[in-house]
Parts: sequence; structure tokens; C-alpha cells
Amino acid sequence: MARHRIPVLALIAALALPSAASAQQAMLTHSSWFVRAADKFPDKRIYRRFAVKPDGDMPNVELYNCPRDPDNFIHISFEMRKVRDLKEDFPSTFQKIEGRFLVNETSAFSLPGELIKSEMFFDRTPATAKDFDRVVAASDLILLFGSGNSAVKYLRTTDLDKAIPRFFEAAKVGPMKPFTSDEVLRDCLRYRSGR
Repeated sequence: MARHRIPVLALIAALALPSAASAQQAMLTHSSWFVRAADKFPDKRIYRRFAVKPDGDMPNVELYNCPRDPDNFIHISFEMRKVRDLKEDFPSTFQKIEGRFLVNETSAFSLPGELIKSEMFFDRTPATAKDFDRVVAASDLILLFGSGNSAVKYLRTTDLDKAIPRFFEAAKVGPMKPFTSDEVLRDCLRYRSGR
């Protein structure tokens, strides 16, 4: 998404990233998920979260991918292209990985995943569903990855939820439909069942 200078620095300063020093990098994101009305994929629905960076850029950093085919797993991906260069963290741009997650500073666990270029993918399988859903719903999330335990903190705030429609309007992205974390799974399951 393009850079837009609605009072981003004032917003970030007002929200002040608590505990941001505990992670190598911090990303201020909103707690809602959004589906762009312009997205018309025949075989999937993508719910998105964006970060707001101090320079005004709004990269799409989290994608909740809902395939129509119920034989394919729902998955979440963390797009790192505008977050950090992964060359120091992984020897290859296509490999199996393990993501270690700290949710709301109270619950830690690992999920198996896959790295493809600058994006880390984690599937919602029967074995991972409970932890996967905690990642999706977390208000405070740290993702550790790579051989050097690199970390990115995602601070998801409802304060930014209130401001994000202005960012979308300024960016002229068109209509965006919001979903809470609880709603996103229900909507995805309805979509997969053809309703």
C-alpha cells in the first residue's frame, strides 16, 4: 500500500509500543482483519492485516488465506518483505521452518511452517488448530524464527482499528470489509462450505 501521511507519527507516539524493546523489531498493526472488495479470487478468500510504519508506509504484513477447497488447509502467512531481510535468518528462500510464538506474553509454542521467498506460512491443521487460532486472535504477538532467533513483535491494537478506515480512504484502496478474529474463522468456514 502506498505511503500516506495522515498523522502516522502522532498516532504511533500516542499508542506507544509497550514492551517493544523486548523484540528486535516491532510492528504496529490493527486487530481487525480486512477483505478487499476488489479481490475476486475464484478459489480463495484473503483476509489482511496491515502495519503502520513511521514513514507512512502501510505494508500488508499478515494474510489469513481461506481456500474454497476444504481439502486444502487454511493458513496464515507473515509477509516480511517490508519488515526485514530474511537472508541472514535462512540459508534458502524455500524451506521448512519452525515459528516460535509468544502470545499475549503468557503462552509460548511452536508451529511448523514453510518459507517461500519473503513469506512465512503456517497451516491450520487438526494438530495445530488451537495454537493457530491463538496466533490469529492475539493482541500481542512475538514471532521468533531463524537460526539466530530473530524476532518481530506484532502489536495489534483496537485504537488503530478506529483510525485505519482513514488510512484506507487516503490510500484509495476501495471498500474494505472488517472482521474480528472470531468472525474471520466463521466467515472462512461458511465460504468453504459454499454458503
